Amino acid sequence: TESMRGNDHVCYDHHEKRYVDYQGEVLCILDDAHHSAAIYAKQAALGYEKLYLMILSHSGEMLDERGLHRIHALGLALHNQATLILLPTHGGKTTLGLRLLQNPNILLISEDTPLVDHRGHAFPFLMRLGTRDEHMHPDIPETAKRTFNRSQWGKKTLIDIQHWQSQWAIHALPVHTLIH
Repeated sequence: TESMRGNDHVCYDHHEKRYVDYQGEVLCILDDAHHSAAIYAKQAALGYEKLYLMILSHSGEMLDERGLHRIHALGLALHNQATLILLPTHGGKTTLGLRLLQNPNILLISEDTPLVDHRGHAFPFLMRLGTRDEHMHPDIPETAKRTFNRSQWGKKTLIDIQHWQSQWAIHALPVHTLIH
């Protein structure tokens, strides 16, 4: 039975399983009873993208249950205080973050989804940095970059977070400033 429809997918629920059909290009089968999933894709890159998004979605649900909520923002820290900069998709979070990280005193909490608890503390959620401009940061070695095409958003270059290891925020910090 059809349970949900989006711009690029249709969901069907049958007992404990949900089948998500992405226009015949990718089929995801989610099995809640066994806490498992299977992905079948005509193109490996598209399957990878859906797997990545599925992992983020499931991780978000688990974090919500534990009182940590993802915020779509750039999270940075200076002097043990966090700043969250909320911008829309393609609003320039990564561009701004890459420029600010040129200051060695600024720490990265998250380039896209810092975690926030009920006390107003931001927790690091460090993943790759993603930019649509692959030529933006010429000092980053090519071995730290990986470019792929996303089904809805086009080409994106992922930059290995290890490149900024000396600037990682490593513990929760109080949110001092919220910019939106």
